[in-house]
Amino acid sequence: MIRATIALLGVALYILLAGPLTILITWVFKTHHFLYNVSRMGARLALFLAGGTLTIYGREKIQEGQNYIFMPNHQSNVDPVAVFLAIPRDVKAIAKKEFFRAPLLGLACRVERFIPVDRKNHTSAVESIEQAIRQLQAGDSFLIYPEGTRTRTGEMGEFRKGGFIAAIRSKVPVVPMTLDGCYEMMRKGEFKIRPGHIKIIFHDPIDVSGYSLDDRDQLIERVRTAIASGLEQDQRSQVQSPISQSEGSQTV
Repeated sequence: MIRATIALLGVALYILLAGPLTILITWVFKTHHFLYNVSRMGARLALFLAGGTLTIYGREKIQEGQNYIFMPNHQSNVDPVAVFLAIPRDVKAIAKKEFFRAPLLGLACRVERFIPVDRKNHTSAVESIEQAIRQLQAGDSFLIYPEGTRTRTGEMGEFRKGGFIAAIRSKVPVVPMTLDGCYEMMRKGEFKIRPGHIKIIFHDPIDVSGYSLDDRDQLIERVRTAIASGLEQDQRSQVQSPISQSEGSQTV
């Protein structure tokens, strides 16, 4: 609990000190990459205060000039920090509407055209996917957690279809990502952070141009299988397959 409190206060102080000027510069000069770089510094601080280390595999598979939909499994509140540091793109996201109410953080989300969603409102969810499709077609990359929420058990939950519909309709490749180690660091429902090591694997991008909406279940299964292949044996869901041995690694 002490570590969690220190991490939370440290990140809050960083946002308070760096946020206003960063958002102002971004808004005035349209220097969006600057905001992302400042945010990544905050993510590094958060990971350090949480006692976490991070190793990344397969990032070389991400090609310059191509936008993607990055789809990782969702283990804990530590995930966004690790994923944000790992993805070599300035990505957008569909985030629950509560994030947009947070001081400075919500403003930053609006400046960067993140998309709010009310999970309890079907119309809101549909509108969020439609907006994501438009931004994907315009060249944005997106981070979408296909489970929609954090695991309570360490195993992957069911995948929601919205992100896959967006991928098929926008024709933007999907990159499955495996996160392993975040669940052990901070479990859902606990205000406690444990030091730990996080592994992130970028799997081969999936070309969705050959999929139709009728094939979305096949795409879901393919992404799920790829993600599950990178999990440790005791953290796997029932779907299993081997990890490619050609993936390089990078420690952050």
